[in-house]
Amino acid sequence: VIKAKIFFSNLTFNQLTNVTFSLAVPKSMQLKLQPQSSSILGAGAHDGITQDAWIENALATSSKPLKVKWKITYTANGAPVENTAVLALPKI
Repeated sequence: VIKAKIFFSNLTFNQLTNVTFSLAVPKSMQLKLQPQSSSILGAGAHDGITQDAWIENALATSSKPLKVKWKITYTANGAPVENTAVLALPKI
């Protein structure tokens, strides 16, 4: 099991609202994503939102790095924003 604590910061001068974060892992694994601590991220906030995640069946014997897809959506200055990427976690 891999346990992750995710922290969100906002380096802008604008408050972000409707913040929603999601993760996706390979089908051979199970993801448990706890609710975010908030959906509002204040201007200049450091670690303003936190979220816990557990990835079960993350095989340590795999020769490939674990790839996790993430997506975050939020509203900034009244406009919706969406960002996505794939993160390759280092082998543990």
